[in-house]
Amino acid sequence: MTVLRVAGAALLISLASLLVRETGGRLGALVSLAGGVTLLLFFFPRIELLLSEIGRIGEVGESEWLRPLLRIIAVGYTVEIGADLCRELGEGGCASHLLLCGRIEILLLAMPSFLSLLSLAVSLV
Repeated sequence: MTVLRVAGAALLISLASLLVRETGGRLGALVSLAGGVTLLLFFFPRIELLLSEIGRIGEVGESEWLRPLLRIIAVGYTVEIGADLCRELGEGGCASHLLLCGRIEILLLAMPSFLSLLSLAVSLV
């Protein structure tokens, strides 16, 4: 039910932002940004629970591929949230650059696992 509340609040925030923009106010983006931060603060206990569960996964299955995988997921979400915030503020170019940097970082994080799999495939052939 938490998601339904957050979705309802997001719709109300979007409507408020739209109304501010329609009336010629320049504060529409700030209303939207403040609303997004409010939503994250409202949802923070769930995020905290998720992070603790991810930490528990890392403790249980300590392997050479799990840590990079969790880092890749973290980079992906961080970059996506940052790009969404940039787009919200009207900076589409900055969002695109941030996404490109995130893709490069993900490739760099995945490269050791890829090379390990490649060498395993070559040794099997």
